[in-house]
Amino acid sequence: MHVRDKSLNKFDGGVDLNRNYGFKFGVGNSAPAEGKGDTFRGPSAFSEPETRAMRDWITSKKDELSFVMNFHCAGKKFIIPYNGVFPNTLAAEHPKVKQFFDEMVREAKFPEDTDIGPASSTLGFQAGGSAGDWIAHEIGIPAGEAELGSWRDYAQDWVPHTT
Repeated sequence: MHVRDKSLNKFDGGVDLNRNYGFKFGVGNSAPAEGKGDTFRGPSAFSEPETRAMRDWITSKKDELSFVMNFHCAGKKFIIPYNGVFPNTLAAEHPKVKQFFDEMVREAKFPEDTDIGPASSTLGFQAGGSAGDWIAHEIGIPAGEAELGSWRDYAQDWVPHTT
């Protein structure tokens, strides 16, 4: 979790939990050292108690889960696996997961101008270590990541603002 140091106008460190999962950990847009931005992946996959807790819970419930949704703070995007693999191999490795997302995208009503796809197409970079990628790859369950809101809804210090 990140905390913004307002006096320095930069993040004071911490781990981006959505770069701390075990599939393609450290690939793409993740900072290798703390304090080098808001995408510090942590020293190793699942180094954080939060990601270990999620890993353990999802693994224990894998026969009961059919879909996992991870929510993030901004971007107006619906991110689907794989974020840390380019070119994307989801269809070849987990065709049923890919089919699920294809159907969802085709039939769901997303807000206007929502970017949909893996990080390579929606954000323009690879992002290894994401929760959705790990869940889809290791557990075989469709797992999406909704980026709620729009970047313009947030001030420089990540506090929602109103106009």
